[in-house]
Amino acid sequence: MITDGWSYNTKASVKAASKLKSQGIILYTIGIGDKILEAEIDDIASNPRKKFSFKAKTTSEAIKLAKGLMKNVCEEYIGCFKKQKTYKYTESSYRMTPQLCINICKMNTYKYANIEVRYIGCFLDSWNRLLKNGQIDSDKMTPELCISICKDRSYRYCGVQYSKECFCGDDHSRGKKRPESECNNGCTGDQNRKCGGVWRINVFKTERSNGILNKKSFTFSHMTNDMCIAWCRGYQYRFAGTKEGNMCSCGNEFYEKHEIKKNRTECNKKCSGNKNHKCGGSSKVSIFNTDCEDY
Repeated sequence: MITDGWSYNTKASVKAASKLKSQGIILYTIGIGDKILEAEIDDIASNPRKKFSFKAKTTSEAIKLAKGLMKNVCEEYIGCFKKQKTYKYTESSYRMTPQLCINICKMNTYKYANIEVRYIGCFLDSWNRLLKNGQIDSDKMTPELCISICKDRSYRYCGVQYSKECFCGDDHSRGKKRPESECNNGCTGDQNRKCGGVWRINVFKTERSNGILNKKSFTFSHMTNDMCIAWCRGYQYRFAGTKEGNMCSCGNEFYEKHEIKKNRTECNKKCSGNKNHKCGGSSKVSIFNTDCEDY
């Protein structure tokens, strides 16, 4: 906000600013001239005021100051991040009990135990796949492996089928639920566990919503950071992230407290489309702000 420092209704200006600040919006103010109502300028600005409230003697000085602030506010590269792990063990809810969860966490020296209901059910599948994104086969397949694969690819749901197959997707609403007895194939990674059946799929939540940049993603053999930023900006997402050298993901929510910020050197995978640049790393994401423009 750039102003001469005077308004006809000081209380209304401050009230409007307070509403914006309560929504997490940061407000900078620049007052112009020698006769500025400094109290109003300061009340509108975010705290600490010395960081967000400024004065300028002339319009040209104010514009120069504003351009400098824009560059500071809109730093395109945010950082190299790794997902923070809050637990090490997962199990299907139909086998879990509170006491079993507590015992497992104690055995692994964790301080807290928490039960997350991830298992959704046994569903009918067909050639028109219930979960449409990819098929991964493994001779070590378990529900946990499938959950991990699909979560890393930013999908909301995953499903295991025919002992060794894993599918990912963001919607299972078309599915027709079947009795648990029809999902009767042992998993290739653990025969004591069930991994679907013939045209039967056990569907799980991946808890993708706890992560960041989880709205849209794609893999490309000629990936660059600029391409990912442009792609996410085109879909009107606020943030873009590259990882593994060839993956791009987008999102509107980015909470640093849920992630571990790493040294930039740990995002060391060369971009598949530009070997001079880095596109994330192994289990690490380079995060960018898509709102930045050239000021």
